[in-house]
Amino acid sequence: MNEVYIQEAQPEHADEIWKIIQTSFVGAHSRYVATGQAGYRIYLEERLRAKRSNTKILVIARIDKHVAAFADVTLNHEGANFLTRIAVAQEFRGKGVVRQMMRRIDEVYKSDCHWELDVLSTNTGAIKMYESLGFKTVSNRKWVGRLLPQRVSHQRSHDRVESEDVNYARYGFTNTWLQNRSISIAGTAVRCYDTSSFLDDVFLNQVQEKYPKIDRAFIILDVANKELYSCAEAFEIVRSHRMVGSF
Repeated sequence: MNEVYIQEAQPEHADEIWKIIQTSFVGAHSRYVATGQAGYRIYLEERLRAKRSNTKILVIARIDKHVAAFADVTLNHEGANFLTRIAVAQEFRGKGVVRQMMRRIDEVYKSDCHWELDVLSTNTGAIKMYESLGFKTVSNRKWVGRLLPQRVSHQRSHDRVESEDVNYARYGFTNTWLQNRSISIAGTAVRCYDTSSFLDDVFLNQVQEKYPKIDRAFIILDVANKELYSCAEAFEIVRSHRMVGSF
């Protein structure tokens, strides 16, 4: 394989990065996350044009003038560097690009922090690669969902609701607060951060009132958590591992 060059992503790389995203972040979980929304393309372009923050960076690996991979990383946040997402173009997979890329990122953005990342349990190749670098799984998680009753809002139109949440209207995803509870919205799904919200039909009805397209809720829990066993409507979406290590 030819030499891998690492650099911060630029606006002209948007097309190739988006192509990688479309072929990488697929599966049952994709409808629940930002990268699964069509508006992520707009978000990506705007992020590439914006001035980079001191902690959040988007890096690409180039091989023969092609974008072979990209990594979205957060540095020095709450005592850790976090690998938010990383993906490799189909034609460059299995060639050690991720290994070279992350080691180079670690060298350029030197930090005493360890790295944390989440990886789907079905992505066995990535898990083995991280383990070969010395990463350890510190927790196993399950994504649990439930479908919500269909409802019709007679008070507010979809267009009006979306115009009130600029991020959701533009990108199809947003982070917000409702009734003093933190939630994330992506497409037609709302992510709850505690089981009380996930099981609260009144609260979820209020979410649907504000975001009429929402038809499901989900939460990410430790696999050993049994709080939802009594919820007949709950179903497992996917499982993931939180891994910790260094490159």
